[in-house]
Amino acid sequence: MCFIEKRVHHKIDDYHVYDFTNVQEAALRAFFDLSQEFESIEDIYRICVIIIKSFFDLEAMLYMGLNGDSMRLVCTSQDGLITTPDKVLTPPIMVTSEAKEFKNSYFVPILGNKVLAEKLPSTCCGEILGILQVKNSANLSEKDKFFFQKFANRIGYALHNKTLMWKNINHLKFIRSLVRDIEHN
Repeated sequence: MCFIEKRVHHKIDDYHVYDFTNVQEAALRAFFDLSQEFESIEDIYRICVIIIKSFFDLEAMLYMGLNGDSMRLVCTSQDGLITTPDKVLTPPIMVTSEAKEFKNSYFVPILGNKVLAEKLPSTCCGEILGILQVKNSANLSEKDKFFFQKFANRIGYALHNKTLMWKNINHLKFIRSLVRDIEHN
């Protein structure tokens, strides 16, 4: 209990230091609520970019490492989910664990939970699940950039949990099917 209580107080102190604006705090709350409400990973992709568009009036793009391959564009605030092969795009920067600016965009890595990383299907870049691109970043303050780093952390947490949830659901379906087959035989 003592350790948890210390962590809670540490988080209280952290949030005082973060000093997020009301809009930033509302965006985090909306993301948290919606990521629990919607079940599919594709919906989480949509929520990520729509939150940025709706709360900050900025265009956003989401790249994910899928099936151990390199990063590819999966969703934009302008076009929605990218499902057609002719629109497959890779990020215009090298994938690293550090956020960086490039050509008027701010690129933030989306990291998975380090403790649970081995439970996920392989990612293309270690613990990096994806990259969030926030366009028109010239007017972003350092505080705004810090917010988008924290937002990307929340995205990573939500995607990690959704991926594990679907992996477990599929595993249970397989086991049930196997049991049915054994009972039948």
